[in-house]
Amino acid sequence: MYSKEFNDLVEKGVKENFYLGTGRPDSRILIVGKEVAIGNANDLEIQNRKNYLNNAIDWKSNIKKNIVEVSENWEIDRYLQDESARNNPLFAFKGVKIADHKAGQTWRKYQKLHDQIFKIDSDNEKAYDFQERFFITEMSDNPFPTTSKAKKLDEFKIKLQERKETFFKSEFIKQFPVVVLACGDYIHNGNEIREIDEIFEVTYAGDERGKYWYSKGNWFYIHHNRDRSKLVIHTRQLSANVKGEMLFEMGKVIREFTNSSGISLE
Repeated sequence: MYSKEFNDLVEKGVKENFYLGTGRPDSRILIVGKEVAIGNANDLEIQNRKNYLNNAIDWKSNIKKNIVEVSENWEIDRYLQDESARNNPLFAFKGVKIADHKAGQTWRKYQKLHDQIFKIDSDNEKAYDFQERFFITEMSDNPFPTTSKAKKLDEFKIKLQERKETFFKSEFIKQFPVVVLACGDYIHNGNEIREIDEIFEVTYAGDERGKYWYSKGNWFYIHHNRDRSKLVIHTRQLSANVKGEMLFEMGKVIREFTNSSGISLE
């Protein structure tokens, strides 16, 4: 569950106070969003602030206690009333049902992508469970309620670049064979700037084989390393306007890659 690479990154995260993520660190699939959405608009955002501030410390506690499973569901009243309560990053908000999670458009899309990859029938009445097979982190370590507000911070670009050069080049991040960069323009792979190629040691597959375009707001591009043992998908933030057919095709691409490369996702 907790590799040396992850343990080393947690120790560094505690010392330097940076965010690692949530879900299973021994997963084969890494999902990268834009930033943690924190604010005071609803109870989940309030709890998310706690999760973010204590993330590295909570992971260190999990490693020390060898916690590999979260047994109890998250209860909103308990966590709002108890300032010392923790929402375990191994399975944040466990037990929250999709239908009851009004504010979680991104999480809905993560769940749909999960269900497409593993060929599971989507059901809005079930609880979220994508964290059982994904590790989820953020490209930016500047939490904010919205992307537009986050970008206005004076040090936004500087800190974003620092995280790319440190966190995303760590040995822990390198071990994921499947990476979904669902962070839009927070990372670039244009004619002059090849950040994805450089950071993840992959190459864009080319427009004929690697470009998937559904509409102006729905697109993704695929990249592989030299021996095709790593797949990196770059797409927009998975939120309200993402089309189901794009998630279906993305799931298909991931399944075909893992089948052809012999990589097990379990």
